[in-house]
Amino acid sequence: MEKVNLKDIDLNLSFFHFTDTRNLNSIAKEGLVPKTGGASILAGEEFERVYFSKGAKGLLSTKNLFINTFRYTPLNKIPDEYREFFPIGTRFDSNEFPTPIQVYEAFLAKMKTETYIVIDAQEGVDYLEDEVDFADNEDCIGIVNGVKNHSISPEKLRILVCDEGETAFDIVSKLMEKIMDIAVKKDLEGEVKLVLESLWSFFDYLKYHRKQYQTKLAPEEPDF
Repeated sequence: MEKVNLKDIDLNLSFFHFTDTRNLNSIAKEGLVPKTGGASILAGEEFERVYFSKGAKGLLSTKNLFINTFRYTPLNKIPDEYREFFPIGTRFDSNEFPTPIQVYEAFLAKMKTETYIVIDAQEGVDYLEDEVDFADNEDCIGIVNGVKNHSISPEKLRILVCDEGETAFDIVSKLMEKIMDIAVKKDLEGEVKLVLESLWSFFDYLKYHRKQYQTKLAPEEPDF
């Protein structure tokens, strides 16, 4: 699959799908094949289909929803494929909710193993008009349900990159930076923080609090 830079696409109309970077070779051969993975389980999806987002707003809303879903999923209900990304010592036999720091650390680690794909999706072929969720629920803006049991061919797919890197974390970080810059200029910072509250809190943690958390985890220097 060829690569396309974030700055060279329409951020309002493009369609995005994230996947484990290890899946790229098979996707290049088979395309996006509908199946029920860990992400679908967390989101409570019932059908096998390819899920994606429309526009930068949809991409960020999807990640915001995932953080929120992780935050309020009991630890013993976290899908196996996500558990490896949680901090060492996390107890998955507990029915308690994970702490915000556990969620943020897992989310960061997971996004660094993911890649975004840009889909040249066709309405009526890959998705139906009424399957794009622009409902009143702000958490679900721009989330697209692909046609049930329908694969999307490799010819419609490109790997999304940006000047800062190629991981999902690089893409989400860049888009969050762009949307907050626009929000500040238009005096809409408060509204954006409210709509993307979980995602904003994640980046706030990375910027202002993570170093303190890592310092607590660091082994003490030996006293000679």
